[in-house]
Amino acid sequence: IRRLASAASPYTTRLSALNGEWNSNRYIQRGLLNSVRHRTTANCLLSTRRRMGSKVDGGGPPGYIKVWNEQNDLDGIDVEKLKETISKIRKWIGYDTYDVDLFLVGDEDMQETNQRTRGIDAPTDILSFPEFNPMEPGILEEPDFDFPHYYNLGEMLIDIPYVIRKCEETSADHRQPNNNTKWEYDTRGVAPAMEQVMDPELRLHMLLVHGMLHLVGYDHEEDDEYELMVHKEDELLAHLGLPTYEFISREL
Repeated sequence: IRRLASAASPYTTRLSALNGEWNSNRYIQRGLLNSVRHRTTANCLLSTRRRMGSKVDGGGPPGYIKVWNEQNDLDGIDVEKLKETISKIRKWIGYDTYDVDLFLVGDEDMQETNQRTRGIDAPTDILSFPEFNPMEPGILEEPDFDFPHYYNLGEMLIDIPYVIRKCEETSADHRQPNNNTKWEYDTRGVAPAMEQVMDPELRLHMLLVHGMLHLVGYDHEEDDEYELMVHKEDELLAHLGLPTYEFISREL
């Protein structure tokens, strides 16, 4: 799903899923989603990339934010509001001049992508495809060539029907008599906060916090990485005025 000089030229990318246990480098070809059903993920990127990003310290204009709504399961998604959230996150993490692409997809697209990139034959909520390897969490390598169109954080895919199902499951749990279910694990970060949110569109904004942090090198595989990432997630959720588990728990 990435823009490459040649369809035969592999690139290395980091993939990450919020509810998955896998996160490592993998070689992906440009034609990953370039099939009859996947008509935008590869082709639209090739034809519409803005070529206007610039270095973090280059004083250039804000990078573009593209949202491709390729699903029919949730009508009326406020795409402009999603762009606004991405813009705020991008500025907060210090990469305001870098481009970002977001794809809202269905189960089939996500399942195929998950299978072909992670070997998991099932849909998931979000996948992140960073453009660059991080030098450390939050600090990316400079592009090899100082061309404007190289300044791109990467792409994210969100599976809309998956998010809807999770909201329905959460809602059903909360309707159970005498249900005082609390998050059984660490209550920090995006995942436990979403367990208290029944609005799928609100969850999209929360997932963007997780996905954008992955685009700049934050991870949750090792204990120290996890500690740093959930701390950043809570900071960002609060900065954006989005629910955190602690805030929701006080309200319940």
